[in-house]
Amino acid sequence: PPSMRPDGGSQWLLVVKSMLDRSEDAFWDDRTTANVVESRDEILTRALTSARRDLTVELSKEPTDWDWGTLHTLQLEHPVIGGEAVPGLVRDLVNPDPVRMPGGSSIVNATGWDAGTGSFAVTTGPSMRMVVDMADLDASTWVTVTGVSGHPASSHYDDQLDEWAAGKTFAWPFTREAVEESAETRATLVP
Repeated sequence: PPSMRPDGGSQWLLVVKSMLDRSEDAFWDDRTTANVVESRDEILTRALTSARRDLTVELSKEPTDWDWGTLHTLQLEHPVIGGEAVPGLVRDLVNPDPVRMPGGSSIVNATGWDAGTGSFAVTTGPSMRMVVDMADLDASTWVTVTGVSGHPASSHYDDQLDEWAAGKTFAWPFTREAVEESAETRATLVP
């Protein structure tokens, strides 16, 4: 059933790994081919041939031109005014440009996609990352996926996106002295 189709998640790596030693396992059989029972080697050969064809169509005939980040991109949408129901011009103004992403779902700094859709576009990832140095809180770092403002006109709306995508972080001062020393602007809230 569709709810059981492989989606590229980590659990499917374990499923396939456990099946590799069983070349005649019934799960290797393509049930859509009547009166034919495929083995592991036939299905893996078919998968590699299909993957090569897809890469040639999507990227290039030359493997040296293949780049994961070309397929594995993150396209963020503003949660209120950036969706498909909004006119294209508005979406273009409020949604950041797509970002090429490294990695996958089974590694540190994971970003996921749904292989069942035929697209490698990023569908999941960390909204922020932080490293807290308990011995020296002022040595802590962090980054958020876009920026610290939800307002598309703010310079801080998506000013952390490229660094987030590259796995970089920013200093995160904690003590009053460190905060005062690193401050570039100050917002004062008054009643």
